[in-house]
Amino acid sequence: MYRNPLAPAELSDDEIAVGTCLLRMAEYAGGGPPFYPLAEACQDRYLDIEIQRALDTKATVQTRTQPWAADGQP
Repeated sequence: MYRNPLAPAELSDDEIAVGTCLLRMAEYAGGGPPFYPLAEACQDRYLDIEIQRALDTKATVQTRTQPWAADGQP
């Protein structure tokens, strides 16, 4: 079960997501574990770019795992 780390603040889902990222980044900066590896973020951004390209061109777009995705996950 997910527990909102920012409760009892009345926030939208997007605000909770941003707040959670900030909390977890603060933990990481203090020596904690990473929570969103750069390779995963790069792959997510690549997919975002390709989705936008498909929308703009109305064409089918094929993606592939990029070299920075070391574990081979799309």
